[in-house]
Amino acid sequence: LVFKPLLHWLGSPEVELERRAVVLRGARLPGSDAPTDLRIPLAGDGRILINWPQATYDQSFRHLSYYRLVYDWETEDEMIELLRSIEPNLQWYVDDPSGLSPLYDYAAMLLAEMIETGDRSAIDEWREYRALFFENLGALVRSTALDDFLADVTGAIESGQYDDSVVPELRAIAGDVERNFTVLAERYEGFAAGREELRRELPGSFAIIGWVGTSTTDIGVTPFDPQYMNVGTHASLLNTILQQQYLTDLPSWISLLAAALVALVLAFTLDAVVGHLKKREAKPVAIPIAMLAVGIGAMLLIAFAAAALFRWTGVFVHILTPLVMIGVAFLSRTVMQFIQANREKEEVRGLFGEYVADDVVAEVLRNPELRNLGGRKKHLTAMFTDIQGFSTFSEKLKDDPERLVLLLNKYLTAMSDVIIAEHGTIDKFEGDAIIAFWGAPVEIEDAAIRACRAAIAMKKVEKELNKELIVEGLIDKDLVTRIGLNTGEMVVGNMGTERRKDYTIMGHNVNLAARLEGVNKQYKTAVLMSELTYRETEVPVDAADPKTKVRAFSARKLDQVRVVGINEPVRLYELIDLREIVDQDEELIRKLRQFNAALTVFERQEWREAKQLFDAYMQAYPEDETGKVYAERAAKFLATAPQNWDGVWKLDQK
Repeated sequence: LVFKPLLHWLGSPEVELERRAVVLRGARLPGSDAPTDLRIPLAGDGRILINWPQATYDQSFRHLSYYRLVYDWETEDEMIELLRSIEPNLQWYVDDPSGLSPLYDYAAMLLAEMIETGDRSAIDEWREYRALFFENLGALVRSTALDDFLADVTGAIESGQYDDSVVPELRAIAGDVERNFTVLAERYEGFAAGREELRRELPGSFAIIGWVGTSTTDIGVTPFDPQYMNVGTHASLLNTILQQQYLTDLPSWISLLAAALVALVLAFTLDAVVGHLKKREAKPVAIPIAMLAVGIGAMLLIAFAAAALFRWTGVFVHILTPLVMIGVAFLSRTVMQFIQANREKEEVRGLFGEYVADDVVAEVLRNPELRNLGGRKKHLTAMFTDIQGFSTFSEKLKDDPERLVLLLNKYLTAMSDVIIAEHGTIDKFEGDAIIAFWGAPVEIEDAAIRACRAAIAMKKVEKELNKELIVEGLIDKDLVTRIGLNTGEMVVGNMGTERRKDYTIMGHNVNLAARLEGVNKQYKTAVLMSELTYRETEVPVDAADPKTKVRAFSARKLDQVRVVGINEPVRLYELIDLREIVDQDEELIRKLRQFNAALTVFERQEWREAKQLFDAYMQAYPEDETGKVYAERAAKFLATAPQNWDGVWKLDQK
């Protein structure tokens, strides 16, 4: 559709059709004085390839709303109507008393005749009269004609030359003229601005008129835009021809030849890579991975080379067929390599997957040396849990072992889900007890924080689980889980025999975590952690200021103790809850501060004041069993002070 007006715009050159081109003989490009021959290349199917603008439709071309013309037509009709209403009263106040309407009417007559006869010979005269009309109209609305008219009407009324019955009519006429003149002036200024815009945009432009509303169906697609106004297709074709930035597609046989050559080079490359890896005795999985990397790299190289050729020369190579051929052949070979490599993976997964966490299996698959016996030292956080008085529950269900197993399974499943959700590794289950750790086999920077978060979540899950178990009749009172946490250097790895291995943890710090779980009984607490764990629960206040840190959790400081089998004193902390939750509970904050103040005095061995403070604390919080332990101690030491006490408690119970 755009080609016919383009030919007219180029001076109606002679059009010659060739097998792979359209030639325009003697075309005159805009801005060029001398004629030239334009050769427009065609694709193999006889169509032209459009060099689409990479920007959006709105950004690629200048746009002018068709309403701009409609608005001018409507405004022009309105101005003529207003002019005819005021012209009889103002024609004596302008230079040409014959009026403006005759100029407009004459121009309209010329236009009607040209449309009827098709003879354009009078178009210059028509333009001249219209220009003169609008020039005089502008002079009118910007003149003093209205002011002079109103002044004369006012003077005539005030002079008394008119009868009183005529005065209201004169005032009405003057009001109508003033209103219509004012509206005419406003319309003219807008009309003149619109005409000035058209004078800037239209001269020398190739104007294409088309629908652009999203409610129409005249919307297509391009390689750059899924919703492209089809009127832009004509503009893109026009731009391709005028800029002479053509695209050329090469014949299909060139693509097939390129595919054969690349496939041959790729085969030699793969053989060389596989041979090299086998000589270096690389891991079995390394061979298919290397093959995949070479294959994908080759396909990307072909695509990049074709894209670069297209980008810089406009020559398009059909790469889909060779890419598919190479990809299918290569993937078939690579799949076979993966099948062979995965056999060993499945053997490992079958060996370890039944009794260790998925993270452990993944680590063993990545590091086959972990299948051997032995361990390595790592900084970990260990957790030991136990159900308080579980033997009582076992005794009640001794005659119904299936219900006992159901109870244990529900409990262990709920607690294990929390541990795994926090990326913990479950070491083993020992009856109702759970042993878990963080930081192996996968490195975790915030191991202590995750362990503490898991402990808090386990206590909250425990409350909901108790409700469910009571409703099901599996328990008649709540289960209470005691948890011990410790952080430090531990040995982690495969322990056991060649026939039976267990991925587990060992060491002094593991024993301390186990002891802390039992120490909960003596302090009437639920979750105890060592000072080593407490120190590692700091988090940055703001990502922009990593040096400024706060505790992620609220904890209550307790004694320094020596647990059974460990001589080194350990400061105990009772884990309360997430800091942001505790900070919203003013009563809990007062409770912790009051307890800490009493403990500080107690550790200074000021027994009288310590007893007073703990007595006051118990009056405020009589339900706190831990506070009761300290209140009894303070009373005992006030009666009989310990001799040569270093402030460290030796716990003789596990």
